Amino acid sequence: MFAMFAMFGSLWLAAEGFSPIESLSASLSVLANVGLGVGVLGPSGNFNDVSAAGKFMFSSLMMLGRLELLTVLVLFTPDFWS
Repeated sequence: MFAMFAMFGSLWLAAEGFSPIESLSASLSVLANVGLGVGVLGPSGNFNDVSAAGKFMFSSLMMLGRLELLTVLVLFTPDFWS
């Protein structure tokens, strides 16, 4: 699941025009909460060039990473609520 969400985030950024390395590193950095990415989205730059939808996606990935994937996915299972 972690890899699936990381690839989703990196594909989203790649569709916005960032390089594959920048996209993957930024996606992993927000999902795993491990610091800065590489390139324009890394230590020499910031996330200012990312669109509003991309920033919302990053916020979602950050919440998934901080709350742990399993905990969030359990909330969306029907058996948990019955």
